[in-house]
Amino acid sequence: MFSGFSLPVFIHLLGLKNILLMASISIAIGASLLFYLSNRYRQAFPETPIREDDEPEAEFKNKKQSKAVNKYLIPLYVFFMMAEILYLLVDFQYLGELEFNLEPEQIASFLGIFSGILGVCELTAQWFVAGRAVEKLGAFVVAMFLPISLTFLGAGTLLLGNIFNIEGITSAKILFFGVIGLKFCDELLRYTLIAGIEPFLFQPLPADMRNRIQTCVNGILEPVTSGITGLCMIGGIWLIDKVLRTRINADSANQLEESLRQYQGGIFIAAIVFFASIWAISAWFLRSSYLTLLVEGAEQGRINFQSVDLKVFRKVILESLENSSTDDDRRSCIQLLERIDPDNMAEIVAPRLTNFSPELQSQCLTAMVRYPNATYVKDVQRLLEKKPPLEVLGLTLRYLWLSEINLDTNNLKPYLQERIDGMIRGTAASLMISRGSHSQQQEARGILEEMLVSPRERERVISTQALQDTNDMDLINRYVPILLQDESPKVRCALLSIIGTKRLHSYYPSLLKALYFKSTREAAQETLIAMGNEALPLLSELSQDNRKPDFVRQQAWNTIAALETPQAYRDLVNQLTTSWGFARRNLLRVLLRVPLSKGIEFTLDEMGRAGIEELIYQELLMLGHIYHSRLDLKPEILQGVNTELLDTALDGMIKDSLERCLLLMKILYPGSAIQAAILNLDSDSTISIALGLEILDNAIDIQQKNLFLEILEGGIPLKMERLKGLEAIVSYQAMGPRDRLRYLIDFRHFLSDWTLTCCFHLARSQRWSVTREAALSCLNHPSSFVREAVLAYLKDASPPNLFRITTYSP
Repeated sequence: MFSGFSLPVFIHLLGLKNILLMASISIAIGASLLFYLSNRYRQAFPETPIREDDEPEAEFKNKKQSKAVNKYLIPLYVFFMMAEILYLLVDFQYLGELEFNLEPEQIASFLGIFSGILGVCELTAQWFVAGRAVEKLGAFVVAMFLPISLTFLGAGTLLLGNIFNIEGITSAKILFFGVIGLKFCDELLRYTLIAGIEPFLFQPLPADMRNRIQTCVNGILEPVTSGITGLCMIGGIWLIDKVLRTRINADSANQLEESLRQYQGGIFIAAIVFFASIWAISAWFLRSSYLTLLVEGAEQGRINFQSVDLKVFRKVILESLENSSTDDDRRSCIQLLERIDPDNMAEIVAPRLTNFSPELQSQCLTAMVRYPNATYVKDVQRLLEKKPPLEVLGLTLRYLWLSEINLDTNNLKPYLQERIDGMIRGTAASLMISRGSHSQQQEARGILEEMLVSPRERERVISTQALQDTNDMDLINRYVPILLQDESPKVRCALLSIIGTKRLHSYYPSLLKALYFKSTREAAQETLIAMGNEALPLLSELSQDNRKPDFVRQQAWNTIAALETPQAYRDLVNQLTTSWGFARRNLLRVLLRVPLSKGIEFTLDEMGRAGIEELIYQELLMLGHIYHSRLDLKPEILQGVNTELLDTALDGMIKDSLERCLLLMKILYPGSAIQAAILNLDSDSTISIALGLEILDNAIDIQQKNLFLEILEGGIPLKMERLKGLEAIVSYQAMGPRDRLRYLIDFRHFLSDWTLTCCFHLARSQRWSVTREAALSCLNHPSSFVREAVLAYLKDASPPNLFRITTYSP
């Protein structure tokens, strides 16, 4: 803006020929300032790029989602292609008109003044218009502003120049001023509205696809489009000159050139109108499939709404909610709105409640009841006048009563009668207990108690849910033990929410116990997640108890990750460093599945690259020890079933250790590359194995890279002869079978349960002794079959001392 207005002054003072030198000096000064700032404030210019989530998302590979993506990508590509084509067409015509109508010095002054005025308008639009336009009209309506404006301006220029005869204004002048208007409109709207919503258009795509598509658009599609457009423009100019030069009747050469220029200008403006229309149509088609992808991304946790403008999303959802004709589409809109802005969703859905089906009304009111607001009481009252179904009626009355600050509890008495549906009666009773007089509370308490022991399951569920809205802890404490024994899973699920909401510490074990059973697991997880960090010690203790079933520990880890707090992620990382075997594998899977790579980023922040590489090195060390054990305990050396079982168990440990190495590498490197390498290595084709090794070679750079590639040279599963390279980090010393077995048992904390069991069975069959410390330690092993193997070994190896030894076990 300032440089534009100052350009005529500098031309007058320095002359046109010196302006280029001045521009070069200005660029050099700017580069020097940038260099100084980047070195002086290095923390603001990190050298390490931010890690993007490149994990391939299996959910996006089904046919339905692939069609949705393709349906969105085609108009997306067209949108950016048309934007580039129109930019070149408008700019070419603009500069051509300036060159023909103005002298060189006039062109420079005009460009300066034009840029200055344009800068003022852009700044004003950016401050006062752009944000409000997107908020009020929606991103896709705003995206159509520029193409529609170009269409109308171009069409108007053609009509005024060819149909209407305006005295004193020639068609050449109309063309000149029309092109100036096109350029002004293009610059103003392109860099205030279009530039602001371009990142928004990529938002619903998965992260790995989003990055690839953006790179494709910016690095390939736009340059290729510019090149093709330039060639077409050159060809068009040549064709126009070739075809029209001989058909135009002109008295002089100047008149002929003028006519050709006007025809060329008219054709190019017609092209602008044509491509602008296609641009507007592509924006319209983008709008139709945008929400579908957005909902899918939100459901899979791919979209981080903290990094985008929620006002824009709310406007898009509002448009889709009004234009959707099916309940499924509206349900998706409501779910997405509840996810991104639950506090203010009533602002959008409350005025439209009467237009929804009963199922959607119930969905909306269930979410609105969590955040009652007197502002929307009139909207809910209109729904009440329509006499909705009982389920909706109960939620409607509950919202109205919760929104009333000064509720007259006498108005609730008619709803306590036995003939009233249980949903409404339970809600009225809970509200009266919380806000009524002493006598009213006694009456409502009696009604609620009758419902809690009712033989009808529905009334027990409703009354249990109603307990959550009361503050009568005596009533809650009296009935919680009874309801925990209820035969209905729905009642027990409703009770779990009360335990978490009311913080009933004495019943937290029951909340954790609910994770064991399929009927109550989901309700227990939702309650624990709602408790936030308060549930973390409970879940952490459960997940670290190696005597609990692996499935239950897995559920605990999943729930900890779902808390999405720094403390929860820190707890998972701490357990990762102290765990081994299946526990470490499951923890890695949990951390890798955390949406938006939060688990990966926190693990790197806590452990650093060196910490992850140390864990990989530990796995390689263990692989070396297992390899040495398989060499000294080959089935060819020791005949028998127990030897074969141990060899198979050790082979399984090799596979598990390799899997953990690759999972750890997914933390350091793009998951898509590691996964692609795994798929190729786990193949019978030598070509695929070679491709997998090449992918790993280009993807990883750990210290043991060469060793890792060497042992994987034969693919997955690992071949014994390739494991010889592990001697570089674990030197091999040949041992006798008995000594090797005792040495292996000394690594019992790193062995799988089945491998340790096989060790004791082999020792029993071969009559080999093991250390007393190892026997006593394994007698206290969490797995029952390990303890049984130790007892069987002691029975055969030393029957007289069996009782004496077992008495020393902890």
